[in-house]
Amino acid sequence: MTMGTPRRSIWQWLPGRLMVVLLIGLFLASVTDTVTAVRVSPDISIQVVQSIVEPGGIVRYKIQVDNTPSDEALKRLEVTVPYQSNQMTLIGRKLRSDKDWIKEVSGSKVTVQFEGIGAKSARSATLEFQTRPDLPDSTVIEGRGKYSWYSDNASDSGDTNRFRVTIQNPNILPQATIVPPGGPAGTVFTMSANRLAPRDYVVTWLNLPDGSVLPLSLAGYADLAGNIQLSYNSTGLAPGNYTMVLYASESGREYTVSFIIQ
Repeated sequence: MTMGTPRRSIWQWLPGRLMVVLLIGLFLASVTDTVTAVRVSPDISIQVVQSIVEPGGIVRYKIQVDNTPSDEALKRLEVTVPYQSNQMTLIGRKLRSDKDWIKEVSGSKVTVQFEGIGAKSARSATLEFQTRPDLPDSTVIEGRGKYSWYSDNASDSGDTNRFRVTIQNPNILPQATIVPPGGPAGTVFTMSANRLAPRDYVVTWLNLPDGSVLPLSLAGYADLAGNIQLSYNSTGLAPGNYTMVLYASESGREYTVSFIIQ
């Protein structure tokens, strides 16, 4: 009986390197079939419409939901805004969709529920509070909201940004002072200003006796009550009358204080 030549598989005829390439390709194809898109989380923030309010005035919080980065709709989103009933009272709300509603109101929080926020879209709602007329000047109202959202394939929860409002009595006028009013070159002058926005960024410059302007690196942030204090070393200044200008970038307020180098 004559023995025939053994039949070989196609894999036995392929060069070793080519076989490795084919195996890797088959593996990658199987992995690709199981890859799913990662859900991009919405951006949720609480914006203060006006950061300085007088006693008895209106505080407005705008809840902004930005789902534009995502290709997936949000089925439901809840945002809880804290407040203190001894400081202010909820008096109104503006909901941009008839799908949205106020889920809960208590003496310490308001919860807004958003329904069906589509992919690549955004939505907002505004809560209006009236502050108590007897709130002391420089009272700071601040907080941080909480949120939770659900889609078909994911869910998440967390905290929003921090927000704050300062109560300022309009009968107390903005003012700035400087101490001392004069002295020899090298004197350290301390400037104080009030009625700024919380954390308002203040820059300064100096008006010189000859009418020219000297930009300064002296700058700082107001505190939560809208007050700031800055110190300036006058070393190198010639005798004469000087004016320090303080400009607040958020509130737009500008103060001037004068001093004399003897």
